[in-house]
Amino acid sequence: RGAILPQVRPILPLFLIAIAAVALTSCKDVRAAPDDAHATREAPAPEGELVMLADGTTMVARKGTLSRSVADWLAGDEPTSRMFAFGSVAFVPETARLSPHGLGSAADLGTLLRATPSAQLTLDGAADPLTEARAQTLAHFLGERGILPNQVQVVSEPTAGRINGPKDQNDLSFWLERRKAA
Repeated sequence: RGAILPQVRPILPLFLIAIAAVALTSCKDVRAAPDDAHATREAPAPEGELVMLADGTTMVARKGTLSRSVADWLAGDEPTSRMFAFGSVAFVPETARLSPHGLGSAADLGTLLRATPSAQLTLDGAADPLTEARAQTLAHFLGERGILPNQVQVVSEPTAGRINGPKDQNDLSFWLERRKAA
């Protein structure tokens, strides 16, 4: 054992360098040519799903979703106010807790409101105590995500001509208005 060790010591550093060189040459640059099958890339949003927001940020919003409807309306010119329904699937049945789907929709709504500070959100909690609790839950969720209190309002009393209630009593209606910049 003592006779072999002195012979290995001089070549050990060379052996380690050779292993490192082989390891480095076998690594591929993942930023290499676009046709490299092993390159890692972010998948682009499907055509028509990327939306530019008022503050210059972008978000993915599929056509036909609440998020896309709100984004398209906020980007438009008329009318200056519009009612939307948050949807009955946004909450756990018979509770004021947001469902997983509702959490995503609420987060998207927060993103849209943050990008459009001139938008005023009014949540209709006038239908019944559960609807009011749901409106408060959504308002609280948005507040925790940085939406200012002056941008969100919960209404507990019916407002003639403005909030007419959702078609489905389990829906939570909200009204958006574009305010003129000061």
